[in-house]
Formats: sequence, structure tokens, C-alpha cells
Amino acid sequence: MPVGQLLERERELEAIGGLMAAARGRSGGLLIVEGAAGVGKSELLAAAAALAAESGMAVLAARGEELERSAPWGLVQRMLMPAIDATQRRAMLGDDATSAALFGEPAAAQPVAGADDVLRIANRLFWLIADVAESGPVLLVIDDAHWADEQSLRLVAYLMSRLGDLQVAVLLAKRSDEVGDGGPVLTAIAADARVRRLPLASLSLSASAMLVRAALGTELPDGVVEACAAVTGGNPFYLRELLLELVKLPAGSLTARAIERLAPESVSRAVFVRLGRLDSVCVRFARAVAVFGDDCAFPHASELAGLDVEVATRALDALAGAAILRAMEPLGFVHPLVAEALRADLGAGERGELHGRAARILARDGAESEKVAAHLMQSGGRGDPWVVERLRAAAAIAVARGATTVAAGWLERALREPVVAEQRAGLLIELARVEVALGRAEAVERLGAAAELVEVGEERARVSAELGRALALQGRIEDAAAVLEQGIDQLGDAEPELGRELRAAWWSVASLQVSLRARARAVGGAVALPSEQERPTPGERQLLAQLAMHGAFEGADHDHVLGLAERAWGSGELLAIEGSDGVAWPMVTGGLLAADELERGVEVCDAVLADARRRGSPMAFASASYTRAWPLLSQGRVSDAVADAEAAIQARHDGWAAWLGGAVAILVFAQIERAQLSAAREALALVEHDEQLKRSTQHPLILIAAGRLLVAEDLPADALERLLSAGEMLSAAGIECPSPMPWRTDAAFAAVLAGDRDRARSLADAALIAATCAGAPLAVARSLRAIARTEHGEHAIERYRQALAQLDGLPPRLERSYCLVELGAALRRARRRADARAVLQEALALAERGGALALAATARVELAAAGAHASRQPRDGVVALTPSERRVAEMVAGGMTNRAVAQALFVTVKAVEYHLANTYRKLDVAGRDQLAQALGAADPES
Repeated sequence: MPVGQLLERERELEAIGGLMAAARGRSGGLLIVEGAAGVGKSELLAAAAALAAESGMAVLAARGEELERSAPWGLVQRMLMPAIDATQRRAMLGDDATSAALFGEPAAAQPVAGADDVLRIANRLFWLIADVAESGPVLLVIDDAHWADEQSLRLVAYLMSRLGDLQVAVLLAKRSDEVGDGGPVLTAIAADARVRRLPLASLSLSASAMLVRAALGTELPDGVVEACAAVTGGNPFYLRELLLELVKLPAGSLTARAIERLAPESVSRAVFVRLGRLDSVCVRFARAVAVFGDDCAFPHASELAGLDVEVATRALDALAGAAILRAMEPLGFVHPLVAEALRADLGAGERGELHGRAARILARDGAESEKVAAHLMQSGGRGDPWVVERLRAAAAIAVARGATTVAAGWLERALREPVVAEQRAGLLIELARVEVALGRAEAVERLGAAAELVEVGEERARVSAELGRALALQGRIEDAAAVLEQGIDQLGDAEPELGRELRAAWWSVASLQVSLRARARAVGGAVALPSEQERPTPGERQLLAQLAMHGAFEGADHDHVLGLAERAWGSGELLAIEGSDGVAWPMVTGGLLAADELERGVEVCDAVLADARRRGSPMAFASASYTRAWPLLSQGRVSDAVADAEAAIQARHDGWAAWLGGAVAILVFAQIERAQLSAAREALALVEHDEQLKRSTQHPLILIAAGRLLVAEDLPADALERLLSAGEMLSAAGIECPSPMPWRTDAAFAAVLAGDRDRARSLADAALIAATCAGAPLAVARSLRAIARTEHGEHAIERYRQALAQLDGLPPRLERSYCLVELGAALRRARRRADARAVLQEALALAERGGALALAATARVELAAAGAHASRQPRDGVVALTPSERRVAEMVAGGMTNRAVAQALFVTVKAVEYHLANTYRKLDVAGRDQLAQALGAADPES
């Protein structure tokens, strides 16, 4: 289109210039240009790209393409591959499955990927783009975003919340009509408050007049300019199409009435008028290009059209002269609307035939699987095994790239081909796995149909295992248990590993159903475990992890739970098998927590965090951070627990929700210990009214957190009500877990404060029985401390000493600090002030070291009452740092760059810089070189 079309785009170009200027100042953003088809979006983006390049910005550009909309990460590949060579990609992304999934075809079958995997890839790509931006500002230009693939749009959404940290601006164009709306991801991007939208209006009469006169001459009959503007509505593309026709009119026939008759009421009319002037060879060649879409190779179009090189070359020249095709390779149309018109003109049968032939041409020449599959999706089913295999191969690639919706579509298309029963069963199972990942109810129907097509025995038992898991995910627990039991019966004595997996799955789902819990306990106790000398298989490790977690939930013996957890973990073999995105390792950490093996639990979580960082998985990082917060808090490392819990909760913006309720609970617990009650209340508000969460097993944790907060706010009666409700829910579910969920001791503390000592004692005694049966020293100590609160004088003092004896020989524990403070208070009330001071000094040192500021404040009050001079709690220095600030400061002091810290914590560099600026101010240091000394001087252990 002529540059004159930009005559009235000064305002738009000014807005785009502001976007680019912000990017140069490391405050990038996203601007959406939207308007009707043909209004000039592409030309505006091209002009913006040229201005950016002239100013020294790197420009990475790509256009969404209708035919390749189902190609996962296709737009990202088109954008990045020309600008970043393979060596750079390996250096930035790593030479692993992520890089292969994006820029090649994985050699091996991949497990079904979901939202977590898309986010992992998006995180890697974010840092790749950030690396490019380190060398200078970057403009990402995305035209026709309404045709972009969903995964590439998810990268845009991921970038959106991080652009304020980079020299990166995103300029995106989309249609404002219903065609190719881009789906929910593009809708969400456009609706985000951080995004600026720039509507592109039609040309005014004066601008239309300038273009008309430039094409037809300055001396025009009256009404011609007005007629041109009126019939095209000021749409630049339609105006150009009209002018191409008007220049061919005989002299003297140019009138307003003639213009009305020639007005292109649709693009197809204008295109076909020009095509009609050319021969049938040109029509065949144009249709072939339309079938392949933009970036079509000349030899491919020639072959599909059935033309030799010489004839095809003449056809291309004629089509370029008629302003239908671009004259250079890769071939494409002057405007997407032209291609759409030609494709729409093809009959369904002819279109399907051409797409089928195009798929074979591309496959023969080594095109990517998704490009071949995109054409097969448009072809008709003929019972061709080759088509089925190509679609299955493309679906496997889509799964590896996290494009489960795309994979489902390709497998559904494959099922429309008449195939033999065995092949159909495999297709149904593959599709069902994808549908399970998508949460679709149809997965159950697919697996049921597959079961009917496979032989009785091992094959059907495997399908039963898949079907049982699908039913369980839909909440159909009894149906799942029944199907899994059928699978066990089908298997008999064959395939012991599959048998273990089936029994583990049955036991896991049955334990969730009240009507089956008694039987599940019996089966769980009768599960045949490998001997101590045998190396567990993957299935056995998963079973051991489940047994450890369920044993912990039911208050099983400490040593028994610990043994199961350690055998499941196997010095990290479980992590090697399933990765940090797995589901069994969290059960191991739960068992270790219940067994009071806090240091071991932290070690396991550290290993998982390292794997999550290596894989670039924000979801796995969030899960491991959440899981590690529990043992950190019990150790008394309160600030570290807050930092981990906050990191997990922050990931909810990226879709993490696995244990959001638990993460909020542990954050509330930790903020109460830091005397940050308003922060605890804000955290609780995130989930307190979540109806879905109220139906989950995490809800009791929320109730316990609310109860503790009400106690801290001096509302013990309300607290007792919440805590008793949590106990009722846990008891109904058969959960007796005295360490992580000590509802009885919490309720006892609340009852004492509410003045009901008898109820408090009853609750504390019951807690002591459960804790003693489990052999959990922390739970026993806490129960004894609860009993001590119901007693007076020497009886209370003796109880506190019994509690402390439970913790002798253990590393530092928050519970020890509590026992020491309360023992010191009891000694002070008994007028044994010297003994009280010694105990309270130890308690104060322990509490301050880990950031238990509320407990430290209580210890100071008691020390003063015991006649000791207690130093005031510092209000500046290291104590004044927030947990996140301290974590960042320690990492930087250890020699990490800001960027390395940001990558390790899955935050932006700007967030790291923000924390560091606050840290420098609070510590009164000039920069990073002084951090280690400032932090070390304040550490009592340094």
C-alpha cells in the first residue's frame, strides 16, 4: 500500500514512538493496534518497524497465519529463528528437551504436557528475549495476532507482567471484528489494564481525496472523490482495490454513478474481476498459493498447480502485475483478505483434495510435522494409514510443546479416518490422555471405548489404569475404584509392576472415599512391599510415597513413616524418575514433615528446587517453595518460611493453584510469628471465601490459620469455633496428623484464653495421646506445653521441662523457643527470677535468630519483669529487612548477579533491583560489595 495512506497516522505513530521510548528506558509495555480488515494495521506496523530499526532498536517480527494457527509456538519460531542462530539458542535455552521442543522435533515420546509445561517454555523464552534486550532495546512486532497460535500468545501474556523491567516493547495488531478472534488468551491480553489499545480509524475524506487524486489525477469530475470515500467507507484496502479498477475505465466514463457500480462490495469480487482478466493457469497458481498460505515456496506452488517452472514463472509475473501476489519468494498475497477470498471460493471437495496433496508435498520435503498436520486437518478422510501416522506424530510434538488443545484436535481428526481396531484403540488412548490433561469429561468415554477394542488381560488392565485415573480426576471416586479393581482382576498374576501401579492407584483413590476408607486402610496395610534389599521399581516408589503420606495423615508411627519416605525418595531416584513436576515427591516431604525430620525435608525440597530451576519450571518452583516453607517454619527460620510461602503464592498469577490454600495457611502462621498481623489477614483474605477450596482437604488448614490469627488478635472464643470446625472436618476424613495440623493444641490454647480450662485440658490430653502414638517429638512437646497452660506453679514448670526434654538433642526448633519463653514466664511467676532470666535469654536469642519477632517481643517483656535489662528490638539494619529482601541480599552477597537471582527466584530483574535498593537503604551501605559484611555482622552465628 502507498505510504500516503499514513497521512493521518501521526497520532498512532506518536503513540508507538512513546512505547519505543519507554522500552529504551527499561520500562517497556504492550500496545495493541486494532481495526477492521484492510484499515491499514499492517502498513502501520511496517512503518513502526522501520522507525524502530532506524533508531537502532532490534526488531523481531512475525505475522499470525490462519493455516498455521494450530502449529504450537509457530509464531514465536517465525519471530526468533531468523534473528537468533542455533548456537545462541543453545546458550540461552540450554541444549535440552525445552530447546528441542521449540526448535526441533523430540526424538522420543513425551508425557502429556499441560499448562505447567507451557509456562516452563514461556519462562525460558522470556529469558531468551531478555538476553537479546541486554544488547539494546527490542521491538516485538506481531501482526494478525487473531491468527496466532495459543502458545505464542501465552508467551505474550507471560511477558506482559514483566515488560516493565526490560528494554522490550510489544506492538501487536488484531482485527476488531469476529474473524479469528484469537481465543481467550488474546481476549485476556486485550482486556488487561496494563495494555494500551489503539483503535485504527478509517481514512477521512481529505486523506481519501489525496489518494484518489494521486491515482486518477487532480482534475476529476464532481462527486468522484466523495463517491470513492463513500463506497469504501474510508477503508484503505478497499479504496486501493477500487482505484485499481477505476484506472482501467475509458476516458470520460469516470463518474460517481460508475463508481457505485464498480464498488468492491466484497474483496472476492475485486480479486475475481482481476483474475478473470488472466488465464486459467494464473487462477490455478493463485489457488495453489492460497492453499499453502503465506511463506509458500515457489516449487511447492508450481507442483500443486501442476505447472512446470517456465509456465509457473509467467503466471507469477502476471499475478504480481495484477497486484494479487508478491513477486518475490517466499510467495504470499498482497493482503491476507485476498488469500481468504480465494480459499473461500474453493468447493469443500476441491479444497480438501488440494490440502491433502499439499500435505504430502511438504512431508516429502521434510517440513515440520505441524505444518503437514495443518493441511491434513483440511483434507477429507479416506482411510489412509499415512494420514493417521502423520497426525499422531504431530500430536506427539504438540504434547511436548504443551499444546494439548492442538494435540486433541489432531487426534480427533485422525479418528475420522477408518482404521483397524488396534490402531483405533491406540488413538483413543492417546486422545484420552490429552483430554485428561485438559480436564475434559470425554476422556472417560474414549477410554471405555478403547477397553472394548483391546484383548482381555494385560492390555485391558492398562486401559483400566488410565480410566481409573481419569474417573478419579473427575471426582467419581467410587467408579474409579471399581474400574481399577476390575483391572486388578483382569491382570491376575501377570505383569507385577503394572499390578503394583494398579493397587497403588486403587488404594490412593479408595482412601479418599468415606465408604471405602476402612477397606483402603486394610488394603494399604496388606500391600506387598519390596524387601529392604531390593531396589524399588518406579511404581513401588510411588506406592511407598503414598503410603508415607497416608501413614502420616493417619498418625502412624514416626519411624514407620520415615522409613517409607526414605525408601520412596531413594537418595533422589524418585526425583530423577518423575522430575520436579511430579506428584510423588510432595508426598515424601509430607511424610518427612510429619515424622519431624525437618532437616531431611529441607534437603529434599532443595533438590527439587534445583531441578525446577534447571528445567525453568515456575510451577515446580512454586510447589517446592511452598513445601519447604513448612519445615523452615518448624525449624524456627521464620523469615525464610515467609519468603518461600510468598514466592509460591506469587505464582498464582501464572496459574499455580495446586496448594494455594496450604501456602496461604503457612504464610499466615509465619506472619503471626513475625508480629505482622495485618499481612497475615491480607494473606487469609486471598482464600477465606473461596467456595471451591472449602470443599478440599486444604480447608482445615485455612480454618487453623484463621484460628491462630484470631488468638493473636485476642479473640479466643471466635478462634476456638474455627479450630473445632477444622477438627470436625479432619476427623470425618480420618486424618490424624499431629505435627503439620495440630488443631487440638491450637484449640486448647484458645480455650485457655477463653477461660475454659477444663475443655483446654481435655483437648490437650487427646493431643498428647495422638502425638505419643505417632512418636513425633515436636507434637509431644507442643501437647505438653498445652497441658502446662492449664496448670499452675511447680506443676506447670515440670510440664514445660518435660516438653523441653522431648526436644533435647534436636537441632533448633521453633517449639523449643516457645517452651523456653513459657517456662521462663512460669519461673518468673514462681519468683525464681535468676532461673527465669537464664531461660529467657536463650529463648530470645533463638527467636531473634530466625525472625520470630512476636515471640522475641514476649521474651523481652518477661526478661524485664524478671529484672533483667532486655535490649530493645532493633528497628533498622538486618532486622528491618523483609524476608524477600533478606533472601535477595544473601544471594547477591554470595556473588550472584541480579539477573542470576531473578532467574533463580522466577522474578524480574527489576524486582531484584527494588529489593536491593531497599536493602542498601536499611543497612546504610553503598552497594553490593558491602552486603556480605553488613549481613554477617548482624548474624549471631557469624
